[in-house]
Amino acid sequence: MGFNLYQLTAGFNEIFDLLEYEEAIDLAVLEDTLQSIEAAIEVKFGNVAKIIKTLEAEAKAYEAEAKRLSSKKSAAETRITWLKNYLLQSLEQTKKDKIATDIGTVRRQKNPGSVNVLDADKIPAEFYFTPVPVKQLLKQELLDKLKAGEKIAGAELKQGYHIRIQ
Repeated sequence: MGFNLYQLTAGFNEIFDLLEYEEAIDLAVLEDTLQSIEAAIEVKFGNVAKIIKTLEAEAKAYEAEAKRLSSKKSAAETRITWLKNYLLQSLEQTKKDKIATDIGTVRRQKNPGSVNVLDADKIPAEFYFTPVPVKQLLKQELLDKLKAGEKIAGAELKQGYHIRIQ
């Protein structure tokens, strides 16, 4: 039966304790025992090192595969965006808001309103949060006021569209 690395290390330490506290020890037997434990420890270390190398190689392969898949995902998302814009432009050119297809309805739908800052210097100070040392535009408050119909210098309500497939 083999010993694990913990047991071998403990045995190694017990022999050193014997050397320190026992006076009558057969040095030849002690040397043989130390050599056999050390050889077993070297084998165990070698095996653990092999496992580490294998896992490192696997991790590197996983990283390469993740990069490859990330690149494929990015390419697919780019194609999706292009195709949705293509459908949106086609709906706008045909002056239609929706078209029924065999897999569902393709419709042009309004995006939620967002703030389009034309000139940040013209926006009143009330729409800025000013922590020291940088002021920050409070876009949600600005958006709420613009949606309510208020005219605010330096900003306008922007309305876009996106494609929805149901």
